[in-house]
Amino acid sequence: MKKYWKYLIAAAAIAVSAPTFTACSDNDEVDPYSINYVYMRQPNDTYANVEYKFNGDFLSGLEDPLALVPVRLTKPAPCDMTVEIAIDPTLVEEYNEANDGNYVFLEGAEVLNPTLTIKKGEYLSDVITLGFTDHTGFFDKTEDLILPVVVKSANGGAVISKSSRIFLTFNSTYHANVLTLTSDLSIFNDIDEAGWETANTNYTFTDFLRAEWAVDDAVKVTLAIDNSLIAAYNTTNGTNYQALAGTTLGATQLEIPVGQISANLSMKLGNYTGVANDIEYLIPVKINFVSGDGALLPEAFQVAYIEVTAAPKVVTCMVNLPDGLTQFESTNWSATTGSSSGNQDFTNVLDAPVDYFWFYPGYTTTVDLGEVQNISAFAMYWYAWYYALVNLENIETSVDGNSWTSWGNMELPDDMTYASTHYIVFSKPAKMRYLRFVNGDDAYGWDAALKYMSFWK
Repeated sequence: MKKYWKYLIAAAAIAVSAPTFTACSDNDEVDPYSINYVYMRQPNDTYANVEYKFNGDFLSGLEDPLALVPVRLTKPAPCDMTVEIAIDPTLVEEYNEANDGNYVFLEGAEVLNPTLTIKKGEYLSDVITLGFTDHTGFFDKTEDLILPVVVKSANGGAVISKSSRIFLTFNSTYHANVLTLTSDLSIFNDIDEAGWETANTNYTFTDFLRAEWAVDDAVKVTLAIDNSLIAAYNTTNGTNYQALAGTTLGATQLEIPVGQISANLSMKLGNYTGVANDIEYLIPVKINFVSGDGALLPEAFQVAYIEVTAAPKVVTCMVNLPDGLTQFESTNWSATTGSSSGNQDFTNVLDAPVDYFWFYPGYTTTVDLGEVQNISAFAMYWYAWYYALVNLENIETSVDGNSWTSWGNMELPDDMTYASTHYIVFSKPAKMRYLRFVNGDDAYGWDAALKYMSFWK
């Protein structure tokens, strides 16, 4: 649901009646052809998407207190004038009849400054301010709500017109404090690092359970590992995860205390060394909501699937080279690109920038560094962004030219569309002598023109 505030004001300044005037002095006379009307203009702001929490606090779209508009005169005030402002529920029926509506009066609102002053010689009062000290009028309302605000009286010879009232209409919206799980539910193990076999035995997911805002009532959930869910998960996702025997949770209940926004999850992993043999483990954790007024745990977050695998080898394309790297240079390297019909040598592009060297989509590119190195990144400098490759496919490295390690594909990020230099960074330093990949798509349909290629460690 949404709350839409509409300010509707009668167009004509027609007197409600012919009231008896109280003049600023007994000698003042009222010119019937120059009546000083008191009125209000339509507010400029529209308050949309107004939502409230379970305790009635507003979340968005509506300030409390709410500043509306000033009261106005058509002519300067002949003296200091007093204007009374009120909320008038009797006008709801009139509004419904005139607009073929079915609005219901909003309970619980009040005018915080019901008496306003317009100084002598001036046209405007201070702005009318509404308060919503009692928010229960918004709760569980599906019908349209309305709040008529009127000028009740004015002295100093002013005439109250029908433009001295405004109607605020809206409908109410309840917004639960939705609970979600961290998006990072993977435990990666770098099998090339010493001590990896036990480095992640005791693991903590920071902000595992998170609310949209600091909770107003303590949120409690229960947790349990349920390995019976793995088979269905594998069937649905085409995976081959196994249960990680011996894994235990640090606690079977999590709590987000009042005023806090998240809770951590700790666990102790069983023997996960099988990841070195390409075994992938899955820990399904069922989450049941226990308590917490105003909080909601959607069905999508009632099971957390935590994967335990070897650290993936990936590459990332960046616009800037990471700090701390030094350029690798060699006099014994070589490079080719081509297809089954033949290869072209472009070693000169490694040695120094050239005007351009054509790179064609679908060709396989291979670089031999001449010796084994730990390379952190390589860079490709293109003639222009519209002469670049926007992706590289099947990036592989090798120390001997026979056994190859896959690093996946490189996709140019959206924010690098107009970049003419691409830094392709390995997720960890890659031990290699050889690098190869398949040239991907060109940026503009004009093939690709490479000026220079460099390696960094």
